[in-house]
Amino acid sequence: MIVPDDLVVAVAAAKANADLGTSLLTQAALATFIDNGAMDRHLRRTRTHYRRRRDTLIDSLRNAPNIHISGIAAGVHVLVSLPTSIDVEAVSQEAQTLGFAARPLARYRHRTGPAGIVLGYAALQPPALRTATRALVTTIRAMATS
Repeated sequence: MIVPDDLVVAVAAAKANADLGTSLLTQAALATFIDNGAMDRHLRRTRTHYRRRRDTLIDSLRNAPNIHISGIAAGVHVLVSLPTSIDVEAVSQEAQTLGFAARPLARYRHRTGPAGIVLGYAALQPPALRTATRALVTTIRAMATS
């Protein structure tokens, strides 16, 4: 880390409390990874992979009734807003069964608000993502009409 001179002692103490330090070998490996451009190449490659997955998910959810998708085009999750009549816990559990990382939005709030889930898609390749999304939409449709 590069920190202002007046914070060096405090930051060093905080780091010492957080862990026992990073080995010189690990630090050297990271420095080489950064210096030779491998980290930059890795980040470009992973951005492309995850962008493809996000686009697949968004396309698969685009025309689904009772669903609204939001969130910035960064990270590996989206916010899926659902009708208040739907059992969000059940949708979240079904999404997890299908391979998504999913948590009810209420777990991230201090107050009540619209129903929804935070849906993570990083673990699914585009073909599996399409299949899982179709199954999730079918579950949400069934819940919305019952």
